[in-house]
Order: sequence, then C-alpha cells, then structure tokens
Amino acid sequence: FNLGNVYDLKEDYDSAIYYKKLALRNTSEVKVNEYVQLIGNLGNSYMLKGDLDSALYYTSLFYELSRKDSQALYRRDQKKALSAINLGIIKYKLGNELKAQDYLSEGIRLANEIDYKEKLQEGHYWLSVISQDKGDYKNALEHLQAYTELYKEAVNVENQEIIQQLTFQFDTKQKAQEISLLKLEADFQDSKLQQARNRLYIALIGMSVLSVIGFLIFNRMKLKQRVILSEEREKNQKMRFKSIIEAEEKERKRIARELHDGLGQLLSTARLNISAVDDDLNEIRTKQVGNSIKLIDEAVNEVRTISHNMMPNALISIGFESALREQVHMINDAGKFVIHLDLPDEKLSIQETMAIFLYRIVQEILNNALKYSEANNIWVRLSANQDIINILIKDDGNGFDPAQIREGDGIGWDNIYSRIDVINGEIYIESVPDKGTSVHLKVAV
Repeated sequence: FNLGNVYDLKEDYDSAIYYKKLALRNTSEVKVNEYVQLIGNLGNSYMLKGDLDSALYYTSLFYELSRKDSQALYRRDQKKALSAINLGIIKYKLGNELKAQDYLSEGIRLANEIDYKEKLQEGHYWLSVISQDKGDYKNALEHLQAYTELYKEAVNVENQEIIQQLTFQFDTKQKAQEISLLKLEADFQDSKLQQARNRLYIALIGMSVLSVIGFLIFNRMKLKQRVILSEEREKNQKMRFKSIIEAEEKERKRIARELHDGLGQLLSTARLNISAVDDDLNEIRTKQVGNSIKLIDEAVNEVRTISHNMMPNALISIGFESALREQVHMINDAGKFVIHLDLPDEKLSIQETMAIFLYRIVQEILNNALKYSEANNIWVRLSANQDIINILIKDDGNGFDPAQIREGDGIGWDNIYSRIDVINGEIYIESVPDKGTSVHLKVAV
C-alpha cells in the first residue's frame, strides 16, 4: 500500500494501481477500516490516471462501504464526505452533471458538519464549475465565493502558523544572543568585545550549518533504512513465493509419478487381462470386451496426458527444449492451431528449477493464446546470448489492449508476472486489436 502511494507521487499510476491491488488481495474484508481505505485509495489512483470508468467503480464501492464503516464517528463521516465529493467529480468528468451536483452537494453538507475544510473547498469549486456550465451564474458566483473564502482561510492559517514559528524561532535565538552578549560585555572591554562578538557570530553560523547537515544526514539515513526495509520485504516475499511454487512443482512431480507408475500400470495390467480372455468369448461378449479395452485405452491416454501436463518427463530427463517440443507437438496434433517452434542448435544449460519456471510461463502464455486469440498460427522462438535467454511468442490472432492485463481479475497473467518477478526476468507485451500479439521474455541464467 505504501509502495503504491510512492508510485502515485512519482505519477507512475499503473505501478501504483498494481501494488494497491496487491495490498487489497492481502487485506481481509474482516478488517473493514483498512479494506475501505484501500478501496478509496485505489479509486483515487484511477482518477489521477484518467481511467474514469475504473475510478467510478472503486469510488462508488468506497461510497457504499464508508456508510457501513465501524470506525470512530469523525473518521467515518470524513470518508463519507471524501467519497461523495470524489464521486461527484468523476460523474462530472463523465458528463453526468445532475448526478455530480447531487453527490457534491451531499459531500459539502457532510464536510461542513465535521469542518472538513479541504474537501469543502474542493466541493464548492466543482459546483461552481457545474453551475457555470449550466449558465446558472448566480450559484456559480456563490460557490466560487465560498471556495475563495475557504482558500483565503487556508492560506491565512498556513501563513499564521509560519509566522508563529518564525517569531518563536527569532525570539528564542534573539534571547540566546542577548544573554551571550551580556556575558561577553562583562568579561571583555573595547576591542576584545568586538572580537568576542565575531566569535559568537561564527559559532552561531557553525551551529546552524551543523544543524542543517545533521538534519540532512538523519533524513538520508531514515530514507535509506526505508528503502532497505522495502527491498528486504520484497526479497522475503519473492523467497516465500518461490518456496511455494517449488513445493507446488514437487507435489506435481509426485502426483504425476503416482498417476504414471500406479494408476497407469493398473490400467495397463487390466487391459492385458481382458485381452487374454478375448479368444474364449462369444461374439456378444467379445464386443463388450472390445468396448472395455477401448475405454481402458482412453483412460490410459487420459492418465498419460494429465501426468505429462503436471510434470513432463522430458523436462526432468532431457531438458527444457525437449519438454517444450513435446508440448508443441501435442497442441499441433489437435489440429486446431499450428505452432512453429524455433529452437537453438545447441542445448541450453538451465537449472531444473529455472527450467520449470520458464516452462510454466511459456505454457501459461500458450494456453492464453489458444483460449482467447482465435489465431491460426503461433510462433515460438528461443534464443540465447551469453547468459541471457530470450523467448518470443507471437500469434496472428485478434489481439487485445495490454492495459487490461493489470486491471483484469484473472489469475493467468498474475501467475506469469509473479513467476517472472521471482526469477528476476523481464516481460514485454505488444498487442493491437485485430493485429495479433507478441510476448517477449528475457531471463538471465
């Protein structure tokens, strides 16, 4: 969540939205206060980005949840006012001035009840704009005057605080200087007094410089600690996710082996036993036995397919390229698509864990293409340059808007991004509706 706010300040709204959604998935709805705050913050990021439809969805949800919030009265009413005014702004930008006016009026009323000046000022400003658009210049002037008064008040309060701080600092410093000068005047005469004053001024300047330097050093150390803590958290999260995936792959391998060695062998033995009695049966029984053998053959093939999908034998025994070749061969045999595979001449040296990660990523991308692209051809090209592996997956399908990936609620692309993140890889997606899609993977091995 904090990382998302940092990206908001950097105006990188896509990253801000991604991390806030990640925080939202990790926040239970039982924690109502945190959940409501995250929903409202996510709507604000979409509004800053200019994605008004998504902003409307999350801000509307924030509006409804804030009215069920169990927080203290002031905090709850503050969220009500905030959500109503933000919803009014979004409705206005979407062209629904009537709804915008209703929400802004409600927000102003709520903000006025709790003296929420910041949102009160914003509400009057947008009602002034709406009134001006409608030609209602009287109301436009009234809201503009209210906005101006609140703005002046805010500026005056800020200026008064600054003046009070400066006055206090000046008085404190002046008194300290007076005391120092009185002591010096009692100890020194004539020219020595002037020298003492000079030393005092130098000391004051030195102290000021040291204070500024100390403040800067403290802030820098504090910022560095935050960065280190954030990096450590991200590293730990990657390690946890990697451990989960490795455990998952280990379990896949075990289940695949059990299916192949256990159930597969039992089915094969059953088939041999039934085939052995075929010669001693009459025509009707022979037909029933034939059907049984056919069903067992289908079951054996299904077990083999499930076992292969869970953990291809080639991936463990002879490497990533062979497993990829088997996967492509199985898809091409279905006859619905043609996958053109281009592999390097020399076998790549990839650790088993890395090979499994890459295989699952490519498998997920191919599954997405097969499900949604409506393509006739898919090209998969694997190349290696020193310690870098490049994988290009391209299709001639209907394409899509890549921006929808982060906004979608499917787990396919989330799995792809998570696995890429764990192995410190890079992914680039180029896609235009009706012009196909290209996915480029880059991983150091």
